[in-house]
Amino acid sequence: MTFTELVNLIRDEQALTTEVPDFDSNNGNEQAKYLFLLEAPGPKAVQTGRVSLSNPDPTARNFQRQLHQAGIEAKILRFGMSFLGISETRSVRESVAPSQETSARG
Repeated sequence: MTFTELVNLIRDEQALTTEVPDFDSNNGNEQAKYLFLLEAPGPKAVQTGRVSLSNPDPTARNFQRQLHQAGIEAKILRFGMSFLGISETRSVRESVAPSQETSARG
């Protein structure tokens, strides 16, 4: 199964569309040497339709800088994993935070 097929499967099973951005084929996909799993796609990934180092946002710029500092120049693959049920208006922590009842029980 390719990464594109995986994204399409998730979209179909969860009845989602743009909430699940594509992989950026310019970053290597199945031929990538490294896989980076990120917390969640940001609004730019949803707007552009892909999780990419070329997205016009601080996350992409910071990640590029960190890769350069680490000496990683090979093709990489990035994907935000916690995309289900997260809206653009809520943070990831708000989306996955335990209920007050669960927190009170410890």
